Amino acid sequence: LGWTGRWQFFPYKKDNPRLTDGGPTRYHLFSLFNRSARMSGIMLRSMGCVPMLLRSLVLLCFLATVMVACSTAEDQECQSNGDFFLTKVWSPVISNTCIKCHAPDGTAVEKGAKFILQYSSDPGFLEKNLYAIEEMAKTEYEDVPLVLLKAVGGNNHGGGAVLVKSSDEYAALTEMVARVKAGESCTTDNASRVILEGLTLLDAAQTLRKASLHLAGRLPTSAELEQLERATDEEAALGEAIDALMGGDTFYSRLKELFNDLLLTDRFLNSGVNFVDENYAEGAAWFAEQESTEKKAAHRSVAKEPLELIAYLVKHDRPFTEVLTADYSVFNPYSAKIYGIDLSFQSATDETELLEGKLKKDGDIAIPHAGVLSSPMFLNRFPNTRTNRNRHRAATLYKIFLATDILKVAKRPIDPAQATSYNNPLTEDPSCTVCHKLIDPVASAFQNWHETDYERYLPDNGWYKDVFSPGFAGELMPTNEYGNALAWMGKKISEDPRFVLAMVQNIYRGLTGREPLSYPEDSSDPQLQVRIRAWLDQQDHLREIGEAFVASNYNLKTIFRRIILGPY
Repeated sequence: LGWTGRWQFFPYKKDNPRLTDGGPTRYHLFSLFNRSARMSGIMLRSMGCVPMLLRSLVLLCFLATVMVACSTAEDQECQSNGDFFLTKVWSPVISNTCIKCHAPDGTAVEKGAKFILQYSSDPGFLEKNLYAIEEMAKTEYEDVPLVLLKAVGGNNHGGGAVLVKSSDEYAALTEMVARVKAGESCTTDNASRVILEGLTLLDAAQTLRKASLHLAGRLPTSAELEQLERATDEEAALGEAIDALMGGDTFYSRLKELFNDLLLTDRFLNSGVNFVDENYAEGAAWFAEQESTEKKAAHRSVAKEPLELIAYLVKHDRPFTEVLTADYSVFNPYSAKIYGIDLSFQSATDETELLEGKLKKDGDIAIPHAGVLSSPMFLNRFPNTRTNRNRHRAATLYKIFLATDILKVAKRPIDPAQATSYNNPLTEDPSCTVCHKLIDPVASAFQNWHETDYERYLPDNGWYKDVFSPGFAGELMPTNEYGNALAWMGKKISEDPRFVLAMVQNIYRGLTGREPLSYPEDSSDPQLQVRIRAWLDQQDHLREIGEAFVASNYNLKTIFRRIILGPY
């Protein structure tokens, strides 16, 4: 039921009774490569008992067949410089040669090389590496582009000759330089989108059925289906129906469930108060006097606070950037009691009644809020140690809110003996700095919280002097913001393009149960080019969803709607 994509496969058979509209599940013919579909006889039932894993494997197998057929036209298509770089230069050439030394942790960079390449684990690796090549292509030595000269060992290239002039790889690099000098010739990436052309998607009624099960926990009503059938613009009517599904309480329960898979704070449903009672003595005293029922409600309310904030933002159409920037949180009668927040509730026992409020230290010192990041439950769920120095929390921010797995930024394993050559390996050894120059400045955002009593706010705390300075993406944090470091960091992350990508990917995973396609690394794979094209196509689609998300003032419902209406 969690598979919300709109493709369906089935065995081609004219007398197949399931092809009639006689049951709750209706089937669609594939119009693309009809002969292949008939020969393969693949069946994939969207609402049947076929396991999701089998469905995914069948889909991948069929796409592999489609890709081979599509690849024959590649050479006749006009490619943009970015597409040519990715398919002809990055994959077969640079990712196998140059990056060995010119990665952020490579020996060339350690020796001061200005030509720096990013691994494909970086969400923006394509744009960054293309820019690096373009800059190198503009630099010449004796009328020869430096990038071509270095590739064959010229100009005292520290890595020697990595290509032969007569090779296809050198020819591709030469063409890339010529393309850079000539400027962009194609306005679109024609290699993209080919993979999905001709596929027949589920119709509007079928899509609504799956969306209704996923978002509302029920089948569509007869009125909803009739309204869809009468619509002159079916796609617009389907979008409106999906919007309506996102107005019910079940959707917000599903939303909280989805984000709990990321934040994992429901772990504290039966113990939330136990993690904050030492810092909120008044609330702890009240809690001690309550009966079992009230204590359980208090535990739940404290544990649910960050997820309730997320649902609150979406329900009230707030920009979802506030998940990192909101200078408040939301509390119900129980959580407000625990935290000593004076709010006027209509009922003293309604866990669903939520009001905006702010945490305070010792009853009078305001604690700077930064969306879910300043939540006591977030701080306890992702703990700290004296030696970790908030790096675990920083890695979590990168993964959930910046679509970046910090552990994949550099290649592993590293040589532990190499670090002995440096006074401070974290800031001097390239094999260490490649990660620490990214993670330590972000970790500094949590400098105002106690290193073992996680939710205790320490406004006068400072950052360590033996690691990288506080900041984000190369920008140093102003010293006058140190007391407000987490709020400063939340704002910077929410303004980063990777935040948009992260939100799209998070919802995609939650709706489909699948990871977005990762860039294919195996250069020996005979299907490499078509796998790259499949990756490009999905990246384009997710990017378009992200653009719509931004255009809607960061309304998270936009991402849900676009993914459900899309082909993936």
